[in-house]
Amino acid sequence: MMKSVFLETFELSEKDGILLLHPTGERPDGSEVKAHKIIRDVKHKHLTDKMLLDMRDAHYPLTETQVGLRAASFSREVEAFNLAIVCLSAQSELANILSRAHTKLSGTNKIFSSRDDAVEWLLSL
Repeated sequence: MMKSVFLETFELSEKDGILLLHPTGERPDGSEVKAHKIIRDVKHKHLTDKMLLDMRDAHYPLTETQVGLRAASFSREVEAFNLAIVCLSAQSELANILSRAHTKLSGTNKIFSSRDDAVEWLLSL
């Protein structure tokens, strides 16, 4: 089991064989660089293929172009994972863009409004 990694607006931890990614606060353009580096470092050290992205506590003040680029970049970092995306209804457009980008890379993912439902789905795989 890994130690949790905490940055000012980002937490990465592992529980029950699931990597838990929890961004918080404002996530402007460029804020993903440190998070992606940590994901790259961690993903090769763990044998899990399950990741839960809980983005409900994050705000993404991005242009449409930036959203597309962020979704593509994040999807490349996590393409090997079965990805559960937990979001608020107000974030559903962003979650759908991310889901499509991940699917385009042959990733398996599903969008949820409940973290418990997301964990249940990942554990069923």
